[in-house]
Amino acid sequence: MSAKARILAIDDTPANLRSLGAALGTEYDLQIATSGAQGLALAGKNPPDLVLIDVMMPEMDGYEVCRRMCADVQLAKIPVIFVSAAGESEAETSGLELGAVDYLSKPINIPIAKLRIRNILDRESLRRQAERHRDLLEETVLLRTIELRRAKDAAEAANIAKSAFLANMSHEIRTPLNAITGMAYLIRRSGVSPQQEERLDRISTASAHLLEVIDSILDLSKIEAGKFSLDEAPVHLEALVENVVSMVKGKAEDKGLQLVTRIAIPDVVLLGDGARLQQGFLNYAMNAVKFTDKGQVTLKVGVAEESAESALIRFEVDDTGVGIEAEALARLFTAFEQADNSLTRRYGGTGLGLAITRKIAQQMDGDAGAESYFGQGSTFWFTARLKKGAPGAEIAATPSDDSVESWLRERFAGTRVLLVEDEHINGEVARELLEAAGIVVDLAVDGAEALHQVLERDYGLVLMDMQMPVMNGLEATQRIRQMARRKNIPILAMTANAFVEDRQRCLAVGMNDFLVKPIEPDMLYAALLKWLAREREPVPSDLTRTYWDASFSVGHAVMDCHHQKLLDLCNRLADIADGNGAAPDPAFHGLLQELSQYAQAHFAAEEELLRTYGYPGLRGQEAEHLSYVAKINALVEQANTGQLDPVGAHHFVLNWLMQHIFVSDMRYRPYVVNRAKA
Repeated sequence: MSAKARILAIDDTPANLRSLGAALGTEYDLQIATSGAQGLALAGKNPPDLVLIDVMMPEMDGYEVCRRMCADVQLAKIPVIFVSAAGESEAETSGLELGAVDYLSKPINIPIAKLRIRNILDRESLRRQAERHRDLLEETVLLRTIELRRAKDAAEAANIAKSAFLANMSHEIRTPLNAITGMAYLIRRSGVSPQQEERLDRISTASAHLLEVIDSILDLSKIEAGKFSLDEAPVHLEALVENVVSMVKGKAEDKGLQLVTRIAIPDVVLLGDGARLQQGFLNYAMNAVKFTDKGQVTLKVGVAEESAESALIRFEVDDTGVGIEAEALARLFTAFEQADNSLTRRYGGTGLGLAITRKIAQQMDGDAGAESYFGQGSTFWFTARLKKGAPGAEIAATPSDDSVESWLRERFAGTRVLLVEDEHINGEVARELLEAAGIVVDLAVDGAEALHQVLERDYGLVLMDMQMPVMNGLEATQRIRQMARRKNIPILAMTANAFVEDRQRCLAVGMNDFLVKPIEPDMLYAALLKWLAREREPVPSDLTRTYWDASFSVGHAVMDCHHQKLLDLCNRLADIADGNGAAPDPAFHGLLQELSQYAQAHFAAEEELLRTYGYPGLRGQEAEHLSYVAKINALVEQANTGQLDPVGAHHFVLNWLMQHIFVSDMRYRPYVVNRAKA
């Protein structure tokens, strides 16, 4: 049984209250008040469902009671009915303007009053139900939003963790794999017996399979994460088919299979990602050879659709192999699925190749599929939409694999290259590959050592690993790009970090190219040929001013201030050099003296700091300081005798300062920072 609705009647006339009590008391829970103040107190203590208010009351009239109720958050929504003498239309208007829901005239017609009160209470009940429903709905939505946000955060965290794991796994596999494939290549080119050749072939095959596995996992991960990207360049479809045939021909001949090609393509330049097209077509061809014991494998490339702007190219491989049962055929293009998943299956594989082929085809506005009859053979196909190039466009010719090394040796033998690599075996492999092409190689084992060597010697090119101790390749590249005389040197990443994001990070800091381990020798030679053959830019005068930024900080405020002062002195030296050639200048001599004195004061403070912290490399710092003092004093002497011009002095000071801050002092930065925290 539901509780009675509560009505508060406010009237200063007792007779009116008795009349209302008689009429409403049995149906409703009636509360009465004889003044506005008393009514407000009762309403605040126990809010009613409806209020009847007499307009004309002493001390506080009904209008004021209504105003105060509207100003009270707890009472503002309670419906109000004004009661007043008949014929007072202005009073009725005023009451409704204040927010009253109805108006009763005296003498009150009880039956009509009951109907109006019931209707108002019914509407109020529906309003409250709607509010409760809305509040419940809002709460539900809020809770669901919180749950979804938590799920999204958890999914993003899991995706970040997965990406980090895959990136690390890729790096850890590629690093030793680079050593394996590189050593196999070097052994093979040194001359081997037929038996050794066969064993090296097995090493190469196993290495290629391992690389295929990791690349497939990474490809699938990138596609699922929406980070898969495609290149757009001219595609030579006939050459693509020839490449695929050359890679499966040996296995086909071993099994006595006939390879047939059928190509019917438009006589226009087509634009797309040739490497991905070849990846999918090669996967089909290798599977066909693997699962066919007799007969032939046919490779077809043709046009499925064509317009003025593009052509939908169909790649198809037919075989006369074992075929696939209908139930297994339906699962083939699902990741990690194979036609034969039994423990006794004849053929290996990850079950990723077909899934990746379909996903890549779909990225190219195409699709992939298969038809097969068990015991008779199969047809695997995929389509890709390729744009048509401009009329007259040509596919750039590149040197053949056989010629690229000889071209490099013929044109750039004796060129000095800096190889930055912390893995000993990989460094040895890369050095031998480069020296085989006539390149002179210097080796650095981390970014800090690379900076030192770049400052000391001119290089035609730098091969830079990304992940190294002391200073990584990204930071080392940034520092090199800040050196005026070295900022244009080609820097090529040669790394086991194979993600697209890694390439973008390398290019963003100023690297010119990106090579992924394991390194194919011909790809390495081609990259060197490309960047060594570029038109050389003029070497800058080094008179560009160098200004302090956060990358200069060595982690100690006093030392940073000293270095900033030294930079200011170096820039003043550039100002003198800009306005003065080789002629002697008292200001030039005075500035060199000031520079010498300030540097010595800085060295003394730095050594005292490092002595206080117990820095183990203090002796090395002291030796470098003494060496610089001797050199700057020699410069002062040369300047006094007119044997040194300001430009030459600026070159020396700037190069020394960059080495001092970025190489020497960065060695103690982690030590000083950690000691300061302790």
